[in-house]
Amino acid sequence: MTAGRRAVVIGAAPAPRGAELIRPDDFVAVCDGGLSYAEALGLRYELLVGDFDSYDGALPEGGFELIRLPCEKDDTDIGFAVKTLLARGFREFLLLGAAGGRLDHTLGNIAVAGAIAEAGGLCTICGSEPGELIYVFRERTLELTPVPGAFVSVFPLGAKTATVTLEGLKYPLRHGRLSARSTRGVSNEFAAGLSSPARITAERGTVIVVVNT
Repeated sequence: MTAGRRAVVIGAAPAPRGAELIRPDDFVAVCDGGLSYAEALGLRYELLVGDFDSYDGALPEGGFELIRLPCEKDDTDIGFAVKTLLARGFREFLLLGAAGGRLDHTLGNIAVAGAIAEAGGLCTICGSEPGELIYVFRERTLELTPVPGAFVSVFPLGAKTATVTLEGLKYPLRHGRLSARSTRGVSNEFAAGLSSPARITAERGTVIVVVNT
């Protein structure tokens, strides 16, 4: 069943992070070279996807669904896995091994996160730097636990502007418009002494929120 479950999709970016974020009830899908990371940590997974051009060794057998892909295709392995899981009803995603390394793949995975948002979902990408999380969503509110000294940056995705309300941040904004051609949303911070969650609402459009702790 997919109802209420989050999908974790593990890719092959170098030095992936975030295994501690996986919950016991998550549906775990592994893509190609991400299998090395999953095996090193002893992670259990339910879906294995890829053309396996970035994985060395024999593929394991049994206990999971295997989807083999051709090397020449229109989707990346992560893109195909997410598209498959969206079709199966998943709407909350955590992507590991999806940032860092080749910039084109990182940008491609942000595009995949945008597709999740367009489908009404929420995508979290574990960044390549320690303590870095990237959230992509559309027309919903994200609550963030305040962390002293953390930076919170907000950008539009897929459009020239996005309308947002920022609460609980040092530089709040109410029904404000952020431009894709501006750095206005970079390096905000949590409000001093904040004890309740900060709230970032995408009122119109899709946004990327990057948190560096």
